Amino acid sequence: MPANRVGRARSEFERRILEAEEFLGRSKGARHATANRRALTISQIEWAAETSILKMVVASESFFEITMALYALGSRSPGGFRPRRLQTLTMTVPGICEVFKGDQEFVGWNSPSVVITRAERWFRRGEPFQSTLSGASRLLGYLRKMRNAIVHQSDKSVEIYVKATRDLYGALPRRVSPGTQLLAPPPAAITYLVGATLFEATVNSYRSVARGLAP
Repeated sequence: MPANRVGRARSEFERRILEAEEFLGRSKGARHATANRRALTISQIEWAAETSILKMVVASESFFEITMALYALGSRSPGGFRPRRLQTLTMTVPGICEVFKGDQEFVGWNSPSVVITRAERWFRRGEPFQSTLSGASRLLGYLRKMRNAIVHQSDKSVEIYVKATRDLYGALPRRVSPGTQLLAPPPAAITYLVGATLFEATVNSYRSVARGLAP
């Protein structure tokens, strides 16, 4: 485990990405105890994909928050990078997280545009958040809508997710559900995605984001 605090935050994020990846892989590979077939149905594997994506989204929120807090307090990345701060603070990490919160009951960390705007208040040109999250914003924005549809399952959240899926894929797939999309090929509209499935592409993108924010 790196001694550098930003490095530790990155390692923790990468560990949680790997755990989510391995959970889905084990779910897909599990075999029935007595019959020569999968232990889980397709629907159950889709549930596993949805659970795994939720774990990664939550891990990313925590990583964005702790990394921004550490940089705001003057920490360097594992490679020695330090953002140009717009103001100097002397306080604890929990203290700076309270400053981020301000008088809001909830501070969102799963919207790339919101995180970038917050970073621009603290760092010159909002770096490294501006360039890193802007590059992945289309995927991260879609994952945010997917996450809300999984968690809330309200008519509104599902409607927003379905519309985002239609916009991203050009037309609605035969089945529209987060688990189905995660196990299918990634949308061609996001040209930078690398992976056989949207889930694999998301794993690769989150790892790239980790490297970009904590070089």
